[in-house]
Amino acid sequence: MELYVIRHGQSEANLEGRFSGWSPSPLTELGRAQAEKTGERLKGLRFDRIYSSDTYRARQTTELVFSGREYTADWRLREINVGPDLAERTRTECMAQYGDVLSDALARRDFIGFGGESYDQQMERVASFMKELENIPEEERIAVVCHGGSVVSMLGYVLGMRIPHNSMQLENASVTCFRYLNGNWKL
Repeated sequence: MELYVIRHGQSEANLEGRFSGWSPSPLTELGRAQAEKTGERLKGLRFDRIYSSDTYRARQTTELVFSGREYTADWRLREINVGPDLAERTRTECMAQYGDVLSDALARRDFIGFGGESYDQQMERVASFMKELENIPEEERIAVVCHGGSVVSMLGYVLGMRIPHNSMQLENASVTCFRYLNGNWKL
């Protein structure tokens, strides 16, 4: 099975430096253009199944990349929940209010103290989704549209390790490819 994982296009929260988590931040004009360009790049590929995070920005991206195609929205593909104390607020504003407590939460990817979830909880959600994909026939090609944190969790699942928060940056509308063959994941 081939798996193409697409990060959503630039959202208003990305542009404004806001925590988004599970909030309904829409795509910017650039984000829509990024999604359309990714759709052009993938145009020649046949996808047997398409999945999307159920967040607004991911669904918008899915509908632009795969115009007119049906897809399944799955909540397990959501970004990490940063909680209501941080969601939709700027990072600068939150750092001014929470300082080292927020710095520590960011380093550990643990937002439970802000009413959100931890990296381990996000990993559990994403791992559940990945385990289901392992039952799909090997000849199928799957597309998933989700979030940077979800892609990192997928990588962590495939590699069997915790990926440090700031060890990589995934660009908006970027595509990460995996393959599952004979019971093994490959990048």
